[in-house]
Amino acid sequence: MLREIKKDYPDLPIIIFSELGQESDIEEAQSIRVSDYFIKSKSTVDQVVERSKKILK
Repeated sequence: MLREIKKDYPDLPIIIFSELGQESDIEEAQSIRVSDYFIKSKSTVDQVVERSKKILK
């Protein structure tokens, strides 16, 4: 689904929040060119807010 969205809207920022932190999941997200990938258990609210603000500028 994300591949189709990025194909239709290549400049749309996409931020993924996941519990999956396996390298293969992160690589797949990078191949779609997502804006950021957060692993829920390893990310703080401050990190999410700061990085999201940078993406949305």
